[in-house]
Amino acid sequence: PYLFSVIEPFLAERRSLRLNPEDFVTSIRQHIKLNLGDAAPTLKDVAESLGMSPWTLQRRLKEYGVAFNDLLKAARQELALRYVSSTDLPLTEIALSLGYSELSAFSRAFRLWTGMSPQRYRRLHFQGQG
Repeated sequence: PYLFSVIEPFLAERRSLRLNPEDFVTSIRQHIKLNLGDAAPTLKDVAESLGMSPWTLQRRLKEYGVAFNDLLKAARQELALRYVSSTDLPLTEIALSLGYSELSAFSRAFRLWTGMSPQRYRRLHFQGQG
């Protein structure tokens, strides 16, 4: 058990190094989307889940021309558009599930992405069941 705990982070990093750039970035995106919640996942959280240091993750992303914060913003935007247009979840619940502390912060971000409020976007694009 002790030896495994020492070697495991090294093995995880070696596995992640074998991924091609697209797969590596996709795995980071997926991790972010799956872990959005009350608080957005941090670079440190994602790095730890991959068994590497935050510095190594940041360096690897930089090599591929990607910034962690851009991946986080893109994940939030993608999920926000999906949730607003295809569910009838209350907007406050959507905001909190994407790591926003309050509806007003979510609404400001949503307006920047789409040019309209989440309420208006939902009226125009809702494709829920029914």
